[in-house]
Amino acid sequence: MRLGFVDLPGIETEDHVTLSLIEKYLDWKRAEVWSEVIAELESGVPSGTVGTVGGVQSVGRAGVRPVSPDREAMQLIEHACIENAESTRKVQKELMEAQKEQDRQHEQRYYAEVLCLTAYCILSVPVPPFL
Repeated sequence: MRLGFVDLPGIETEDHVTLSLIEKYLDWKRAEVWSEVIAELESGVPSGTVGTVGGVQSVGRAGVRPVSPDREAMQLIEHACIENAESTRKVQKELMEAQKEQDRQHEQRYYAEVLCLTAYCILSVPVPPFL
């Protein structure tokens, strides 16, 4: 589901970076749950541990190994989670680089204005019309 966090005028770059995380929240939460499931299956729950799953009491077993199709599905899910994280990181990096470029251009315009004003004051050279 898209919430429409693209092209919001008037917000800072840091807010855009935060919104890129918020936009992917459900994907991140799903990845967190799958990571926990995979970790529990790989490490095994201590034998004899009693817990409640979906309102049903169950006894954990050490060394539970998924069958091959399940293992392949878990690897695909894990790979998709990694790609999601890399995608989010890439978007954040692009946002920060765009902000740096915008700041650099603003600084260049400012220095050009300062140079023009300095030239006008010192040399009595006419100021260009863009000022």
